[in-house]
Amino acid sequence: MFPLIKIGKILFSSYLVVYLVGNITGFIVLRNWFRKFHIGIFDTLFAFSVVLLTIIFSIFINKKTILGYKIGNMSYGIMFSGIISIWVLSKLYKFSFLKSIDFFTPWVVFIYAFARIGCYMAGCCRGVPTNVSWGVVFPYSQNITPVHPVQLYDSYLNFLLFLLEYKGKKKFEGELFLLFLIGNSIIRFFVEYFRWGVSTYVLLNFITLPQIVSIAIIIVSIIVIIKKVTNNET
Repeated sequence: MFPLIKIGKILFSSYLVVYLVGNITGFIVLRNWFRKFHIGIFDTLFAFSVVLLTIIFSIFINKKTILGYKIGNMSYGIMFSGIISIWVLSKLYKFSFLKSIDFFTPWVVFIYAFARIGCYMAGCCRGVPTNVSWGVVFPYSQNITPVHPVQLYDSYLNFLLFLLEYKGKKKFEGELFLLFLIGNSIIRFFVEYFRWGVSTYVLLNFITLPQIVSIAIIIVSIIVIIKKVTNNET
């Protein structure tokens, strides 16, 4: 685990380096996906505008907290920032919001999976103590007990979700994003049990804030999908 990476004489946050590598790799891996949308210079400007505005929104809401969580540091906080950014810019550029959000979905999943590797390298979001053979000890942590590499669990499962999203065929605009919300929320709900009380707060001794948010997102997404499918059939 390396919280800092030295490039030349300059030290960089390993999380930031991995995140940027994920962005670049995502563009390369998804070049065929982008061609499906006939991406041109104008569309590329739109894409970079979304990324920039998402960062700005994330910095802004990072100052807000809920039950001790810095919202901008939560994956849901960043996701929320991205949705706002796409909505604002789709209005500005007069793009379809649902088509735009479907366009970004596989890329977002790919970057998210990469970012969790960055979390692992930085030693943050660590898991609960464990005796399993793949338990890890973070060298910069005061705790020498092996813990679950929960960041990698999250990363691997989201890479699988990325493959499903990339190969999937949608029946209506916005479907890919809704399926991402359901899949990512299921993964997050599951992974939270391996962070229980260590890098996540437990509410009422049986659930965490991200798990509550996950349940809400799953329910709302399923309702929207049912309504969309029903409307398409009538």
